[in-house]
Amino acid sequence: MRKYAKATAEEVVEELMSSNSITNVQNGLPALSITSLRRVHGLNKLEPEPKDHIVIRYVEQFKDPLILLLLGSAALSIVVGQYEDALSIAAAVIIVGSVAFYQE
Repeated sequence: MRKYAKATAEEVVEELMSSNSITNVQNGLPALSITSLRRVHGLNKLEPEPKDHIVIRYVEQFKDPLILLLLGSAALSIVVGQYEDALSIAAAVIIVGSVAFYQE
């Protein structure tokens, strides 16, 4: 297969005209050819990727290793009785995760 990106426009047109005599450079393909090609190959259309649910996308913001480390330190703060520290760490993590989710 020829690398059309490296060829000049004239070279591409010449090669396509020699390999496909139904193509007209000025007008493109005839309507009958378009219909038959669409039946064979389908529409020239990309299918959109399915999006994850909004909750899943929000939770994925907290899978970062640094966020997990902060959540672990918040849990450790609860174990040792430092509830204010745990609350402030958890609030910071929620704020960072929410901002990252909003930006995404």
